[in-house]
Amino acid sequence: MKGREEGRDPLSSARAQSKQEATREFQRTNFVCADAGRDVETVKSLYKALVEAKKLCGESVEDFSFPRFHRLIASKAEGLKEKLGCERVQFSVDVEGGHVSFKAKAEKS
Repeated sequence: MKGREEGRDPLSSARAQSKQEATREFQRTNFVCADAGRDVETVKSLYKALVEAKKLCGESVEDFSFPRFHRLIASKAEGLKEKLGCERVQFSVDVEGGHVSFKAKAEKS
């Protein structure tokens, strides 16, 4: 146990190194959406990129369904558009330091 905590456990070290290598390979992905409620294909692409990133980072995707994600994204996108006074929202999926980074911001015209 102490060896694992100190990074001397070969299995833990191998898993950590494998995770770092996999996350280096992930390419940041951006999606722009004007109406997330209707633009299902863009939201599907966003969902697939997020699932891929989560799997690379060893995060569970078991309770991560597309219908639930789609409703959440549509709601959040509309709120962001209203709050920031923009017409489109840019979503980005990336892996930073072995963790998924998922961001939404107003798209600059």
